[in-house]
Amino acid sequence: MTEFYFIDRENMPCIYEISWNKKIPALILKIHKSIIETCPNLYESQYVVHFMREFGFRFFDQFKKDLFGDLYFGFNGVFRKTGEKNNFWIFEIEIPAIKIKSNEACRYCEGTGEGDFVDGKCLHCDGEGVEEILDWKKINAISASFVIFFNLVFLRCEKGRETDCKFSQLILINSILEKKLHGGSLDGTYGLLLANFLASFASNTEIAEMETAMKIAWKKMFGKIDRITQLNIYANVAYENGWLNVSCPGNACGLHPADNLGPKHGRGYKFSCHNVDTAFQQITLIAGLAALCDKFRKENKK
Repeated sequence: MTEFYFIDRENMPCIYEISWNKKIPALILKIHKSIIETCPNLYESQYVVHFMREFGFRFFDQFKKDLFGDLYFGFNGVFRKTGEKNNFWIFEIEIPAIKIKSNEACRYCEGTGEGDFVDGKCLHCDGEGVEEILDWKKINAISASFVIFFNLVFLRCEKGRETDCKFSQLILINSILEKKLHGGSLDGTYGLLLANFLASFASNTEIAEMETAMKIAWKKMFGKIDRITQLNIYANVAYENGWLNVSCPGNACGLHPADNLGPKHGRGYKFSCHNVDTAFQQITLIAGLAALCDKFRKENKK
């Protein structure tokens, strides 16, 4: 009978970890070499075929099928291999710019940069007089590649197939990408160690590292971050036992414990999301989770 690790109740040797590089900015994905060496050929997998049919070549040029022996992985090669350390291969996923200036004059102010009644600036071009376009291609490629990766590694939670890593898995994430409401949804499990770490904080404690990472990611994607947007980005341990609430811009968009009764003492717990409609919201939240993992590793050597 096949048995699996349940990281909310027991420690499992690490199979992957997400981290955050604020300077680039980029998500860092560390994958244990045993996962890579046994990775199947994904080119014709059901997930790749689904995304190519659903989104087409307008979003996805190609799928890099091989984690092993290649510098890139995922749709359009958005996961770039940068090195290897302690039996983990390291991939960098740079946060892309979504809002891009074109060579055309702004259609709302006709290139003058004027028109807002508050401070004289056009709201659509921020007073620069240049048309801005939204390019979803790379952020969707990142999201779709994460969907495939998270599904791939979920199978490695089977007992008897664990890695030789001395560190434990902190978090497991699941995600989707669809062209509809809630199409960027994600959920997962905070592992035993990470949940106990969160429980060590008093209620109403802000996790500043998570908030900073999400703000940096948002600013890179949209070129700026205004005061209202900043107020909509927060992460705090709201209640006892490590109840973590995470928010990013949108209609009550964010993460919360999956069980409305909240986490139990001395246990990890599952988290869910609300109104995560797009890939850019999803990646913003993942940036926050990556920063949380970094905070744990910095303050704990487990």
